Amino acid sequence: MALRKSNGSSESLVKPGSRLHTWLSLLVTGILISLATGCRTPNLNGARRAFYAGDLERAAEVFPDKTKRDNRVLLLMERGMLEQTRGNYEESTRLWLQATALARELDYLSLSRSSASLVINDETLAFRGMPFERTLCHAFTAQSFMLTGDFEAAAVEGRNIVARLEARDNFPDCAFSRYIAGFTFEAMRDIDAARVQYRHAAALAPEADIDPQTGRFTNSPSPAGISGELIYFIGIGRAESRGPAPARVELVADGISLGQAVLLTDRAQLQAATAAAMALLQTTKAITRIAIKETIAYAVETQNEGLGELLRIILYALERPDTRHWDTLPRWLYVARVPVPDTMQEIEVHIAGMTGRGTLIVHQPKRTGRLYAGSVRAW
Repeated sequence: MALRKSNGSSESLVKPGSRLHTWLSLLVTGILISLATGCRTPNLNGARRAFYAGDLERAAEVFPDKTKRDNRVLLLMERGMLEQTRGNYEESTRLWLQATALARELDYLSLSRSSASLVINDETLAFRGMPFERTLCHAFTAQSFMLTGDFEAAAVEGRNIVARLEARDNFPDCAFSRYIAGFTFEAMRDIDAARVQYRHAAALAPEADIDPQTGRFTNSPSPAGISGELIYFIGIGRAESRGPAPARVELVADGISLGQAVLLTDRAQLQAATAAAMALLQTTKAITRIAIKETIAYAVETQNEGLGELLRIILYALERPDTRHWDTLPRWLYVARVPVPDTMQEIEVHIAGMTGRGTLIVHQPKRTGRLYAGSVRAW
């Protein structure tokens, strides 16, 4: 690389091995990383559209089989939700377990990638999910294990939920995840551990009126004289859903109302609380990033003013936040806990205000002792 000096002679000002040469080499590498990372997988958006159109088979057909490692966790989370919604519970657990393992591995970021994110933008880093997304990945994995009848594996995920939430720092807690953890412990007859999680859920969602001793809801009929209880986990809406949550979500069997589900978690509130917790971290990082970019641009500018200004424009043009997120994660997360007769064959979930998918027929849930577990996804 040769720059022309003012006296007309040509002399290399960016000599190999010099500090400026090293800076520019790192910059070019960072730009290439950023451009490569910015190339999204177009089929993922197509699969999402098919998913929300209710065409699950089409979503499975167009879903990308592979993606760059930087987006691999996101792809696994999305595909897991699709497979659970299709009823492929074992496949969904396989995908989500792989997602959590890979995210854990990516926690040990290399210095070079962390440095690149400071110079360019956060999308140079691999997607690992927001803290609440990673917690909910364990919660949905627990659901799928329960729906295959493997309550022991579900309890392992329950312990993973507790571990993540107990080490969440300033990030938000999640009543829905706490309740699932509690139920997995109750299903394994670890009543003391279950009560701890039900107490957390009750404190986080006081309007749900959860009995912290039993996990039951005060709006549900008494299970006296009934040999079984049904616990239903219901996800409604999409990440960008607007307006209020459905006012009434009711479980019906043979035309008879079994009781209503209660809203435990609103994803939008988790996202807002997470954004608030991230604000200080992002501000600190942004200040550091600006300082680094200005230092690099100034170093070049002292050699060539025009080149330094051009470099500054390029660096700030590449600046953008990481907007990747688990799109198929529901907006509203409900739980229903109602008494059911042993003769139950199938359940209808009636969702007030939902068009096209207001009534959902679900086959008989899985049972452990006197407890049944079921799950449904609606939008």
